[in-house]
Amino acid sequence: MADAVPRIASTGGEWSVLGVYRSGADAPAGYDDCYAAEVEQQLAACSGQLSRQKYTEYSRVILALTAIGRDPSDFGGYNLLLPLGDYEATVRQGVNGAVFALLALDGGAYTIPQNAQATTQATRERYVQHILDRECAGGGFSVSGGAPDADVTAMALTALANYAEQPEVAAAVSRGVSRLSAMQMADGSFASGGISNCESTAQVLIALSTLGVSVSDVRFLKNGNSAEAGLLQFSAEDGGFSHTKGGIAGVMATEQALCALAALSRAQSGQPGFYDMSDVRTAVFRDVVGHPCQLAIETLAEKGILGGMGDGTFAPEATMTRAQFAAVLARSLDLNSGTSSGFSDVPAGAWYADSVNAASAAGLISGVGNHQFQPQGEVTVRAAERILNRAAAFCGLSGVSAGPMTDGRPISRGELAQKLYLFLEKAGRL
Repeated sequence: MADAVPRIASTGGEWSVLGVYRSGADAPAGYDDCYAAEVEQQLAACSGQLSRQKYTEYSRVILALTAIGRDPSDFGGYNLLLPLGDYEATVRQGVNGAVFALLALDGGAYTIPQNAQATTQATRERYVQHILDRECAGGGFSVSGGAPDADVTAMALTALANYAEQPEVAAAVSRGVSRLSAMQMADGSFASGGISNCESTAQVLIALSTLGVSVSDVRFLKNGNSAEAGLLQFSAEDGGFSHTKGGIAGVMATEQALCALAALSRAQSGQPGFYDMSDVRTAVFRDVVGHPCQLAIETLAEKGILGGMGDGTFAPEATMTRAQFAAVLARSLDLNSGTSSGFSDVPAGAWYADSVNAASAAGLISGVGNHQFQPQGEVTVRAAERILNRAAAFCGLSGVSAGPMTDGRPISRGELAQKLYLFLEKAGRL
């Protein structure tokens, strides 16, 4: 399943991405980049309009991008959260529109953008009320408003879980859980349209995990069969999961089962819920995702030590000037000095003057001769390692080396970030 290129699709797309990344499984190399590239390509082709009628398209993509650490508010030149600011357009699909909108918005704790084109500006309260207003008599939810459906009920309860402190929501959730218990089949599975199937069972498992209801809860044990046991009955002999018992593996059933098992595993291990992406590290710079130095770059950026290029990128393969490195050193070690370095090419009013003066006073940097610092010159690997060894001594560390001082090539910003990160970690300054 995960070997194929994921795309914007209800099958072979976002559910696959969510299942892989929320389960903690080892994703195929570049799997997240492939999906991100597919989304960018599609956004470019449709000028950012994924759908005129089905706003769940935006919600699914937001969830998947959030799961892989991308920012949906600024992706491919578009704010994918903006359509969800249009209440009327989002709920055109009925309860599903509101359910998916809440899951997407709450997944990344996003603020709903003000949508100037909306007849009615969306709020979380409006989406919650829309779901509550469509509760079936006696509890549960459905698309048509008739008898409750296990799939739709489970999805609605999952979306409402974050609002269960509200009495009206808590009551609806309680009724919904009771209705799901009554819907459970003797083998532990759940049905839709009268047919026991993998996807419905998977959605109920996600809902129960999100609500903190154990699979061993007596309400969800039928003849000793739990919902988890019910799901596992759809395991296919050829791998994956099948829509109905005894069938061949299908993409949709396998994706949904993976998501359910991920939700169950996360709940049992005390991790944030399946749709709670608070544990996802969002890329600080879009061009460092998957880069070998990503952790170092993002950690130093988050601490205010490194900065980007001002356009959401870091340019990890570009080089760094001596002036920039002096500023990085000063921020890393909290250096301050009112003493002039005496470099004739470091004017007092230059943005880097204080940093150069402080680093020079600390004995970390020196000039290139003739009272020159050459602030716009590139930092070489040799120079970076020499300076970091001096910094180690400055911090009172012994036997710490940043590496062999033999390489005279210019050092890349990413490589320098990695060396600085390792040094600061050893120095206890991270």
